[in-house]
Amino acid sequence: MSIQTTVLPSGTTIIEVDGVVHSFPTEADANAAVAVIENGAEFLAQANAYCAFKGLTGKNAVGKVNVITDFLAYTAAGSPTVEVVADEVVAATGDEAVDPAKVEF
Repeated sequence: MSIQTTVLPSGTTIIEVDGVVHSFPTEADANAAVAVIENGAEFLAQANAYCAFKGLTGKNAVGKVNVITDFLAYTAAGSPTVEVVADEVVAATGDEAVDPAKVEF
């Protein structure tokens, strides 16, 4: 399997997997996708083993497997943090950011 990653000046990240191109809004999103592609089968096996150990079946197991595989991909991608975009929006619009917790009715 061949995976190539390109970060564009806009911040958008492109990954190419065996000739198929995928676009992601951030490099962190692309890294998480690469982790899933590279380790997906291993993550799925670990999640299924955990559910079997806990005796989980049916929809409950499926939900847990999805969360566990997503978490394993997150840690494999280096535990990326959320990128702040609110400041860019404020700068572009000139409007002040408002803390929803401090809004008076």
